[in-house]
Amino acid sequence: MNYKIAIVDDHPVVRKGIKASLHIYKDVSIIFEASNGFELLELLKIHKVDVILLDVKMPKKSGYEALKEIRVSDKLIKILMFSVHEDAEYVSSMVQAEANGYLLKNADPEVIYDAITKVMSTGFYINETINPYILKNMLDQNSQGQEQKANSMNFSERELRVLTLLSEDKSTQEIADDIHVGIRSVEKIINEMQKRLDIHSRLGLVLYAIKNGLVKIKPEGM
Repeated sequence: MNYKIAIVDDHPVVRKGIKASLHIYKDVSIIFEASNGFELLELLKIHKVDVILLDVKMPKKSGYEALKEIRVSDKLIKILMFSVHEDAEYVSSMVQAEANGYLLKNADPEVIYDAITKVMSTGFYINETINPYILKNMLDQNSQGQEQKANSMNFSERELRVLTLLSEDKSTQEIADDIHVGIRSVEKIINEMQKRLDIHSRLGLVLYAIKNGLVKIKPEGM
């Protein structure tokens, strides 16, 4: 598979660095670059890409604003936000805006490539460096009331298994193999849970499951 990528950052040196770091991967093609949200939205009218590497803060129109506009009409394109911030609340705000994942700007080339492949296969990506921050924040905020709300949803054993496998970065095919159903059945299970919980992304679904103790994941260092 060839991954079609867009790089969006207001600093040319950052765009150049990301482009150079991904050049070694033969299955990655950089389709276009943009320096702000306005340029991104215009270029998306012309070019089709699989994944957008999108800086959060930019002049004229930020990545966060562009993300929200894109999601009005396109729920399928994968959007990986990147920034210098690693605060869990900051990351969570990107998830609420339906980002598929989050990367730190100092991420190594192999981490960026891993994020691209993971987000294409699973629909979401959580960087291992950020993961503990998110999980600790969510676990610390987990209240009895939230647990009761989750329990009241009456998740089936199959749904809980799917949530666990999603949290382990398993692809749709791997989940299908594990629970012995077809890919479309897995998609239906995931979509029904998202609709029931009013959650609009797989990443949001995984974080909800972690926050409410539906899957058991312990952040490193805890």
